[in-house]
Amino acid sequence: MNLKKNFLCCFVLMCIFAAKAAAQNIDAAKIFKNELKANDEKAAFDNVVAKYGSVLKNIKGTKTAWTFLFYNEKGESGETVSLESNISKNEKNKSMVNIKNTKIYYKTITINNKDYDFIAYGFSRENGAFYRDPYNQYIWSDRRRSSYIRLSDKVGAWINIDGYFTKSKYSVLKNRFVCAYLPAAYFTQPEEKFPVVYMLDGQQIWDNADCAYKGWKVETALESLIAENKIKPAVIVGIYNTASRTKEYAGWCDILREEKETAEGTPPEYKLYAEEHAKMIIEDLIPFVEANLRVVADRENRYIAGSSYGAFCSAYLANKYRDTFIGAGLFSGGGSGYEQLIREKAFADLSQKIYIDVGNNDYIEKQLLPGTESMIEYLTKKGFVQGENLYAQICDKAAHNEKEWAKRVPTFLEFMLK
Repeated sequence: MNLKKNFLCCFVLMCIFAAKAAAQNIDAAKIFKNELKANDEKAAFDNVVAKYGSVLKNIKGTKTAWTFLFYNEKGESGETVSLESNISKNEKNKSMVNIKNTKIYYKTITINNKDYDFIAYGFSRENGAFYRDPYNQYIWSDRRRSSYIRLSDKVGAWINIDGYFTKSKYSVLKNRFVCAYLPAAYFTQPEEKFPVVYMLDGQQIWDNADCAYKGWKVETALESLIAENKIKPAVIVGIYNTASRTKEYAGWCDILREEKETAEGTPPEYKLYAEEHAKMIIEDLIPFVEANLRVVADRENRYIAGSSYGAFCSAYLANKYRDTFIGAGLFSGGGSGYEQLIREKAFADLSQKIYIDVGNNDYIEKQLLPGTESMIEYLTKKGFVQGENLYAQICDKAAHNEKEWAKRVPTFLEFMLK
């Protein structure tokens, strides 16, 4: 079975499990007791999850009892395991119930159905190790650590996108984590397909304290703008970077003055990283997303965005693959990347939309400011018109960080998706 079929099968099975769990009132201790009479503990756990799901839902009037199941595969039988979640943070006793000194655990928490829009949860062992629920495809935005359950139609969900490429296919490129945010409309409008915004430095774009400067807050901005009827709902795909970020994002530049080792010409190694990174996005990731998620598979509904070197890369991809992307978001870019694109007479297609900005408050932004101003001037001379296919701004007193980009991301989203 290929990767796409695996992905789809997992999705379907999760939906079936969730439906089963919601439809029945289940006593976890009783069902595990019965299963353990005929099976070893791992087989017993797998049988229960296959039949009921890994989170059991028992509705009692205005309240719901949620029972979380966990198999402590990497730990010792009977050791203390705790449930960590937003609905259990005020619980004095977070310890899960252990079944007969096995590696099987469960924990039930009852909540008022109106008090929460979602559950973010995971399991912690005595040694501090933390685990997601491997049977739940949805993840919270805390650098992929926690699992996630939607409780209302007000919120969307994050999903791990795995298997779109393997390291063996490339000579230098490494696997990386990619996740997608599915807006609330993805669940409330099951027949619809949605535009996609691909964003670089994906580990920093979410609304979460674990992100640098608490992140770009892109999903929060997206849902707010949707609620205000200012934009169309869209899927956000966050492509995480690696330790080779500079090479992958900016290695296509002939001379990358920002890096000492490339001041007299970019090494072939850098070029190879950039080439393979672009190939991964264009030939592997985008087709995989379009085959497995409900998104519109055409140029008019694809966007690419990034900041700093991510802006270099987004500009490069939007120009080189102009038949792939209708729009690009260039946050705090400039310097060598923009200089080369101008020399190469880039952005000849006026049907594309370009969002471009930079601050002027710290050393990095001041270094990038002249290149951004040059690019804005260049785009204007090419025929791009402010407010139509161009949105350019110099952000006064803005520094080079995620906090500032979070302030500007609603403008970018509204310009592209209105």
